[in-house]
Amino acid sequence: YSEKFSFITIAETNESPESSSLYQLTGYNSFYQNSMTGKRKGTGVAIYVLDHFNATVDGNFSHISNNLETLFVKISSEHSPITVGVLYRPPSGTVTEALSELSDILDKLRY
Repeated sequence: YSEKFSFITIAETNESPESSSLYQLTGYNSFYQNSMTGKRKGTGVAIYVLDHFNATVDGNFSHISNNLETLFVKISSEHSPITVGVLYRPPSGTVTEALSELSDILDKLRY
C-alpha cells in the first residue's frame, strides 16, 4: 500500500511502556498504557501514530482500572488539537462500572 494509516490502535497488548520498544513500526511513534498489575494476559492498550504528527499522551483521559483501560493521545494541529483514543473492557470487569467510567471520560472530553 502506498498510504499508511494515521493511527493504529491495539487492545490486549499484554505489554507495558517499558517493553514497547520491542514492537516498533517503521514510520510510527508508539504509546502504551501500563498493563493491569498482576495480569499477564488480557490487558494493555496502545496507539501508534504516524511520526509526522506531534502526539503526546493525554493523562487527563488515559485510565486503567479493573473495568476499563483507556489511552488517549492529543495531536497538535494548526487549527485545533485532535484527540485519539483506544479503550478495552476486560471481560473480568463489571459492565456497568466500565460504562460509568467511560461516561466520566467522555464528559471530560466534551469540555
